[in-house]
Amino acid sequence: MTAAPAQRVLFHGVTGSGKTSAAHAYSLVTGVPEFSADDDLGWLPGWEGRPVEDQYRIAATTAAQDRWVLDSAYSSWRDIVLRRALAKDSIIGWHFRTFTRKRQAIGTIRVDPSMPPVLSFRRPGDLDAWIAAGAHAPPTVGPALTE
Repeated sequence: MTAAPAQRVLFHGVTGSGKTSAAHAYSLVTGVPEFSADDDLGWLPGWEGRPVEDQYRIAATTAAQDRWVLDSAYSSWRDIVLRRALAKDSIIGWHFRTFTRKRQAIGTIRVDPSMPPVLSFRRPGDLDAWIAAGAHAPPTVGPALTE
């Protein structure tokens, strides 16, 4: 029996790392609805910042759904998404070793036995191969990256 793809997915990493492309590809392969941290939550047209209270409300509404893929999570509402994402069928995908603060946060989650496994992709091609295979099972990955 093949496991179903995760239904609440957060791609989290540094700016420009490919989170939006990865979230879009995952959504296309799995049919899980895609949401953009920038376009749907963080910004109004013309790159006018959306008030933080509105971002928080939209994030809560999005996270309350049973199925979603987010391409990032702003610190002002990340807690809402993580509480909902960190369930048995979730995945925190794609983090990069170039951004220390985010790597440390993910490292803390990784060692917490009450949290689900963290999937670490060393190269974009590893993520592409996992998605192309249907994103059904955790990939075979090496140990956590260290400095």
